[in-house]
Amino acid sequence: MTLKEHIKLIWPNRSFTIIGEKFYTTDGGPNISPQDIENTYQQALDLYYKKTEIDILINEGFKVEPEGFILGLQESDRSAFFQALTLINQAENLGLLTDDSIQEISDINGTRKTVSVRRFKEIVVSYGFYYMTLWSKKN
Repeated sequence: MTLKEHIKLIWPNRSFTIIGEKFYTTDGGPNISPQDIENTYQQALDLYYKKTEIDILINEGFKVEPEGFILGLQESDRSAFFQALTLINQAENLGLLTDDSIQEISDINGTRKTVSVRRFKEIVVSYGFYYMTLWSKKN
């Protein structure tokens, strides 16, 4: 999302332009104090940089320690991991798997790693908490 799009989220009913570091209204609407403009601009900048920082962290992925591989954090990655976790839990409930069974997991580059079912669960839970932290910072 661009800075201009972020400003529109904060100030949706106004027209404006950005020239360099300055923010100008262009809609001829009611007078707005320079302080209101500055506050809105600063709020939009803060939101823009906060979301950009979080997006960078999401793109970098989740590093699994001590194994050292990285898992993707995109929506499709998260969905796949949590679907796998649900399936594994059901298989365990049916007695088809144990904590010591072997499970494959693909890293951010698609390279498959093998871990125990128990370790897989630990990884996915840590992964979920990490993403939840990013999500709460982003929103």
